[in-house]
Amino acid sequence: MPTIRPATNSPRIVGSLKRTIVSARSRAATKITRKRAPLIKVSVTSRLCALSSGIDLLVDLSRLWPEISPSVRTRRFGFYLLLNGDKLRIIRSTTAIGVRLFSSVIVLAGTSVLLVGCGGTPFQALPVQETAVKKVEFTEDIQTVSTLEAKDLVALAAQAGGRIDELKIAQGDLVKAGQLLLVLDQEQENARLRSEVAKAETDKLNYQRYEYLASQGAVSEMQRDSRRQAYISSRERAIAQQATVGYSNLTSPMAGTVADVKVKLGDVLRQGDVFTMLVKNNTLEARVDIPAKFGDRVEVGQTVKLLKPGLSDPIATSTVSSIDPAVQAGTQGLLVKAIFENPNGTLRTGQRVLTSVQLGSKKLDAVPFTAVATASGQNFVFRVGSFQQLEQQPGQAPLDKLKDLPEGTKFALQTPVKVGPVQNNLYPVLEGVQPGEMVITSNLMNLKHGMPVQIKPAQPKPAQ
Repeated sequence: MPTIRPATNSPRIVGSLKRTIVSARSRAATKITRKRAPLIKVSVTSRLCALSSGIDLLVDLSRLWPEISPSVRTRRFGFYLLLNGDKLRIIRSTTAIGVRLFSSVIVLAGTSVLLVGCGGTPFQALPVQETAVKKVEFTEDIQTVSTLEAKDLVALAAQAGGRIDELKIAQGDLVKAGQLLLVLDQEQENARLRSEVAKAETDKLNYQRYEYLASQGAVSEMQRDSRRQAYISSRERAIAQQATVGYSNLTSPMAGTVADVKVKLGDVLRQGDVFTMLVKNNTLEARVDIPAKFGDRVEVGQTVKLLKPGLSDPIATSTVSSIDPAVQAGTQGLLVKAIFENPNGTLRTGQRVLTSVQLGSKKLDAVPFTAVATASGQNFVFRVGSFQQLEQQPGQAPLDKLKDLPEGTKFALQTPVKVGPVQNNLYPVLEGVQPGEMVITSNLMNLKHGMPVQIKPAQPKPAQ
């Protein structure tokens, strides 16, 4: 009899193994079932069902039979083996071991992490990772769309009419306060100014003459006062016309950026015509329209975030600065304002932005985004549980076969859950699990309820 050296103190088991090998070689044992050549199936689970994957045996195939040239020497007994042609294949969770055979001989050896019950059916433990359900603080917020408006926004309009002689600005130009923007041709206005100035000078001379005559008693005081009134009126008209002529040079009232210029050189402007906007985007006001039903929960000082789809981090963060006391008649919304600093100019006036207003926060049970799967509209997780827990929630799991697996085997327990909106890659769990329970976070697509699982250690996080 070839030598078999056990790594554990199991002489009865080793003797059983020897008898099985001899039976296979002699073709006389009832434990060998021949199927269509050249496939032979050997099952030794009835003798070895008490073994776990932790029992170590060392089998030297070259000493068993000289005609066998083994390709490996291996540790750990293999529970389920198939011989196909002249290749020995051991069914296991990682690799198969091949042995060159010169005759149809059954060899029982190999390395296996299969879990096998006494019924002979193998159950492969799926490697998975797990994490604990824990309490995490989630914010309750309202997501809506807001419109940004610059705090410093000026519409520039012509204060006098005329043809544009000089246009010194273009869209996007940065201008300073007092900088000349355009010059109007006011030839007619200048002619009128000269006429008004001349009329005022004439009325002044007439008033001075009547003042002298009144002092001599040559004219009445009423006549003198009439001349004085005429002089005052003509003088004021001349001053007003002088101001009108001064409006031909339009200057910037503040520093900012020139928006769309709606006129070009040679165009005629009428008094009051808006020809461009002057914008200062350093400070923007977000006009947020919130449904009126949340009106009693919105307060000054609550956090407001400007969001960009696809990004977890907000573009900018501020707080509620004011709340309109009235509801908008058309939208039935409540106007809320928040001021955002925009030093880099990444935001622009008139821009519509996804906005979040945080109403409050509370701690809820949380699981990672990767732990939740969906089927037929129902969200669920796989809890890690024992066989006793599986018995309480059997579903369609084959309990009669799973009960003979080694003690301590872990199982995947499919559990329906009710979750809220995901935040920071975490789902708030409203129903279904309890804090401290372990849930599976990997290999969900290959899991089924009641499947044995093997817990892998978590991957270390890369260094920052």
